[in-house]
Amino acid sequence: MRAKSAINNLVAALLLSLVTAISGLILPRLFILTYGSEVNGLISSIKQFLVYLSLVEAGIGYASMAMLYLPIREKNYKSINSILSATRIQYIKSGRLFMGLVLILAFIYPFFVFNQISWTLAFLMVLVLGISGVSEFFLIGNYRVFLTASQKGYVVSYIQLGGLFLNLFVTIILVLAEVNPVVVQLVASAVYVLRFVFLKLYLNKKYPLASYDEEPNYKALDKRWDVLIHQIVNLVLVNTPIVIITVFSGLKDVSVFIIYLLVHNMIIMLLSVFMNGFQAVFGDIISEKNKALLKKNFHLYEWTFFTLVSITYVITALLYMPFISLYTSGITDANYIQPQLAILFVFIGILHNLRVPSMSIMNSAGLFKETKVAAITEAVISLILSLTLVQYWGIVGVLVGWLAAYMFRIVILVKQISKDYVYGSVFPTIKVILMNGVFGLITYFICKNFIYLDINSFFEFLVNGVLISIIVSILIIFFNFIVYKREFLSIKDILINLLRKKQNKSI
Repeated sequence: MRAKSAINNLVAALLLSLVTAISGLILPRLFILTYGSEVNGLISSIKQFLVYLSLVEAGIGYASMAMLYLPIREKNYKSINSILSATRIQYIKSGRLFMGLVLILAFIYPFFVFNQISWTLAFLMVLVLGISGVSEFFLIGNYRVFLTASQKGYVVSYIQLGGLFLNLFVTIILVLAEVNPVVVQLVASAVYVLRFVFLKLYLNKKYPLASYDEEPNYKALDKRWDVLIHQIVNLVLVNTPIVIITVFSGLKDVSVFIIYLLVHNMIIMLLSVFMNGFQAVFGDIISEKNKALLKKNFHLYEWTFFTLVSITYVITALLYMPFISLYTSGITDANYIQPQLAILFVFIGILHNLRVPSMSIMNSAGLFKETKVAAITEAVISLILSLTLVQYWGIVGVLVGWLAAYMFRIVILVKQISKDYVYGSVFPTIKVILMNGVFGLITYFICKNFIYLDINSFFEFLVNGVLISIIVSILIIFFNFIVYKREFLSIKDILINLLRKKQNKSI
């Protein structure tokens, strides 16, 4: 059951990530070509400010999920419904605050960009982009929490996937027709809100006993303030760079940064499906208090994920700049060809993903209080270094600050999760990281020295990309098979058992 749920969540999240990545590749270029780099930078910048405002969510989602795993496992609907009721009430309270903050931002933000974008355009864009966040608080968040904790995250993903296809189709038509960018974003926000209808219909049909009218159990959400600290840290790490570049460098540099960030986020999003797909499974195992099962499954998860990270970032390192060159061809209002940004983003991406397995356990077990000091320190390192170095190195300085913060946190996380919570030692995790790091470096130098890449079109990029991906995957999987043969056999047994169950069910 757990393996089946994990696979369903994984497949759905992967499809959603792929379509989101495709949408993320198509739309920014269309916006730049149609409206210019400054409008593209405006939209990206406002979205980051809105993400900061979403902090008023105050950790409600993760805190609720951490407390729902056990009652869902026991099918204790009285307990489930009391947590859901508290979750809904807190989301509504936070939503009201979020609305007020969006209105304040709409009046303040235009002054940051008054010499680059008209006041009216900036004001209306803030209001329109804020609609999606408001719907998350008032309509969507409480349903998403329950379905994710119930190992039905794939339902949320498929509904969002349908909305994404519709949004992409409509947005492309509107942009090509050169409709006002505010109207384009308004339509996109309206499509996002439609998810509520389908989520509610599914929940009413599949979980008729689930209710948001029980006496609310606010005590179950006590951990949300610790979760909030982690959310603040994540915002400082992921979103502060754009804010700093907006203030110190301008919207054109924001647009350059966004294009490189686009590739980075696309890969992060694709790999994050492993955390989203398995988090509820680990939550179920942890609620069972089966330490041996947790250790076994976490090791397989770590090994599989780090192998995938190694494959992914070797491919990324080889294809990053060819893609940027093609993607920005014909765009001359800013300098988009900066290889040093690609190098830094590759290392930042690797370090970000080395944290994912540990973060999965942290979220599943609700270890927010135990890990918050290290999280705060990570944010402080990133903020201080970025604000200092941006004065001298611009975008590069911001990325160096980001990289340093990640280097600190991965060391602490391995100790807190691998040593103190799962294995009792850091060795299993360190070994997998080092081995796949070595495999990745060997593979990169083989490909770099023996494969000639001559890419002048997106078709050639696709053909070369497929070839590179196959070669890199074969080499790194072969190296892993030599060292981790037992793990390969375990994964094979899991897949065979799943196929047998599926075949027996269909007979």
